[in-house]
Amino acid sequence: FNHRVKAFMTEIVLGKKNPMNVDKFSYKGEFQDRGAAHTHGTLWVKLHQIEKLFKLEDGSTLTLSKDEKKKLEGKFTEPFLGITEAFKKFRNEKDLEIEEERAVIAFIDEFTTVSLNDDEVGKEVVKIAEEVNKHHHTKTCKKGGAATCRFRYPKFPVWKSVLVKPYPNCDFAEEKEKNMKYFADTLTKVREVLSDDEIIANIVNKYNKKTETQEEYRENRKKRILELLSIAEVSEIDYLRALSFSRAGYTVHLKRDLDEIFINSYNTEWLRAWNGNLDIQPCFDYFAVITYVTEYFTKDETGTMEVLKEVIESNPDDSTKEKMKKVAS
Repeated sequence: FNHRVKAFMTEIVLGKKNPMNVDKFSYKGEFQDRGAAHTHGTLWVKLHQIEKLFKLEDGSTLTLSKDEKKKLEGKFTEPFLGITEAFKKFRNEKDLEIEEERAVIAFIDEFTTVSLNDDEVGKEVVKIAEEVNKHHHTKTCKKGGAATCRFRYPKFPVWKSVLVKPYPNCDFAEEKEKNMKYFADTLTKVREVLSDDEIIANIVNKYNKKTETQEEYRENRKKRILELLSIAEVSEIDYLRALSFSRAGYTVHLKRDLDEIFINSYNTEWLRAWNGNLDIQPCFDYFAVITYVTEYFTKDETGTMEVLKEVIESNPDDSTKEKMKKVAS
């Protein structure tokens, strides 16, 4: 497993052709339950390089020289302009300009998805996502006495990715509290409908999702979600506003359909290459990055030690060298 992770990091994540432009990384391996290995980590990317990427009409991203730009005669976009400045503002807790918000959303949509549309991500990737990248509630979800899933599944469906921003400062605290309560009540109505599997199935089964083209998928995704909102008696405007604000800090709601509310966010190429569970999320909080890294490096390893002891004790006749080889593998 360790060899596979190292190969994946070297060949895929740090690959020269990876448009994500990963610069540095940090990760730590863990063993879960009966020894299922997995890793937690953080990636740092070269935002100034990503900002220079152009997007062609076929959806591909690449860097272009001045001569190449002239030949293409404007048949490209520059969706990530402003991404560097946006992350500087995240760090200093400043408000983003509209163009910077768009760059952040473009960045997120380019490198992460939860799509189960064959035409958009490919049948192979959809199969992997459905098999291994879907959240299932377990006892871990309510660890620490949580009343609901602490990973916040199911996620809210939405037809476009939404950057969640801190509620703007206002003169009256009562105004903020009133609006935040209204937003919370709005999302509660939607979550109650989301928890009804029969309602979700009835809406989704009106369409043949497996045959939808990308265009049909995007159009029908919104129709399906609007039908859900109608049942919840929530307007489109109220729903988007409720999704768009938080009490503090930035986060994101990825665009997702009704049958994708339990899918972990993934990168299409990475999921295809790894062929196993993968959860990749953008982080806008610099303090959270520091906390995440330090918590995992200082985490209690009692569980891991028990697994290693079991490996050694189950092979009493092996030499010390052979035992060490098995522990290392």
